[in-house]
Amino acid sequence: IGSGEFGDKYRPVYTEDFGLSGSFGYRFGNLGIEIEGSEQEFHPSAAGYKIEGNAVHFAFTTGKSGAKGEVSGFVGENPGMHLGLVLLNGCYSGLRLDEKNGIYSCLGLGLAATDYLGGLGRLRALWNAKIGVELQFTKNLTMFGEVYYRGFGVLRGKVRVFSVAAVEGVDTLLSSGMNVSYVGNACGVRYLF
Repeated sequence: IGSGEFGDKYRPVYTEDFGLSGSFGYRFGNLGIEIEGSEQEFHPSAAGYKIEGNAVHFAFTTGKSGAKGEVSGFVGENPGMHLGLVLLNGCYSGLRLDEKNGIYSCLGLGLAATDYLGGLGRLRALWNAKIGVELQFTKNLTMFGEVYYRGFGVLRGKVRVFSVAAVEGVDTLLSSGMNVSYVGNACGVRYLF
């Protein structure tokens, strides 16, 4: 696309519209290992848009002028992102607030199936870091709250575009890349065997 590349000018903000996760693990003393699975769906945030649905569209120029000097452009479509992931985390829970309650941290690696800008079901490596608080109610039952960071690197895909002015030799799908990382939070209940 040449000089009309949108590069860092298009920075979509996403809202998490759906998220479901679970984990299964084993503890030995203050150390633990867990397998975590998650499914999440993100859609472009409509905050700041007066017309509903406009958040999924963005405009950019081709960097080329038409016969009459007009600048040709495109409108792109960003329908959002869907992630299904599996992580293997190593955890440490040695910082105790008292006898029953404590703080834990985990680091992990995993795989994610990503659907983003035409990159349907592509497997990507990802990393995960989280820290949380665990409150023990009974010997086997705890409640937790955590904050996590996940990163994927650059996701490649194809952007669906619509020509605003007739430009010869340009397809309706253009290559794209997006560097994905995000912060999230979770809370839930753990049952310890």
